[in-house]
Amino acid sequence: MARAHCLVTGFAVADYAASAAGDSDDAYAAAFARLLTSFARGFAALRLPACVQMLGPVVPGATMSHGARVPGTSFELDPVTAAFNIGAMVGWLDGGDRAGCVPAGRSSDTLGAVFAVADYLARKAHQQGDRPRIVREMLASMIKAQRIREAIAEKGGAENFAAAVVGVRVASAAVAARLLGGGRAQIAAAAAQALVDGGELPAHPEESAGELGRRCAAADATSRGVRLALRALAAADGDLPAAPSARAALDFPPARGVVAAADLRRAAEMFAASVARHFDPRQAARILSRFADADALYGTPVDEFTALLVRNA
Repeated sequence: MARAHCLVTGFAVADYAASAAGDSDDAYAAAFARLLTSFARGFAALRLPACVQMLGPVVPGATMSHGARVPGTSFELDPVTAAFNIGAMVGWLDGGDRAGCVPAGRSSDTLGAVFAVADYLARKAHQQGDRPRIVREMLASMIKAQRIREAIAEKGGAENFAAAVVGVRVASAAVAARLLGGGRAQIAAAAAQALVDGGELPAHPEESAGELGRRCAAADATSRGVRLALRALAAADGDLPAAPSARAALDFPPARGVVAAADLRRAAEMFAASVARHFDPRQAARILSRFADADALYGTPVDEFTALLVRNA
């Protein structure tokens, strides 16, 4: 892909990622339902040895004090590794389904980047005496990531495995850069690099990726997005791209549909059943008590929210 086109697209993504446009209550309800469903599947996947062996630090024993935590586990990792862990966990049970990978991927595919970076930053804010982000702000990032992913995948045109993964990587990079405090040029740099960045798993065509490739490709992409965001923020001003004169013709669609009360109820029931199986009874009761009031939960600091879901070693 030409460098100029990547920069134009990167700045278009950056403008949307940095926009302050609000979302409807229905969009937040739909994002919350996706969060419940994703973690329900993730906690169920943690009962499978094949999934568990993919998780944890890249180097055995390597952890990060006050790092990002992986719900349902005791892992405390750097945000890049935590993003892969969360992405693999929540996508494991439907990652082998090819239909779930096209044209724009699953709604949970960027959750690893959003959740890992949000938890890391909330813990850092508490350490520094600053205000941590709350769950509603994390949901807003989830909504933006979903729309960016869909726009990039649909712009590519091809309804295939690789196009879906590129959308995940670009959306993860842009939203992570925004969460980390990046300016327009830094967000654009992260998004543009994500368009051309190659990863071992995403590079495989759908027919040859194999089951493990399909299960882990989105997790790899969302993790690489966080890595690219961190690199963009570390770049000197002279290394950042100049804003192009043209704009990319990208359409960031509104949330698709409105979550029905019955769908939200089913997501809550699925989450409750998975929590009851994965956590000890006392912790499960605490989790379900807090999740019973979604409006109150929206105002909870992200690090406090994550602490509810951490399982002691």
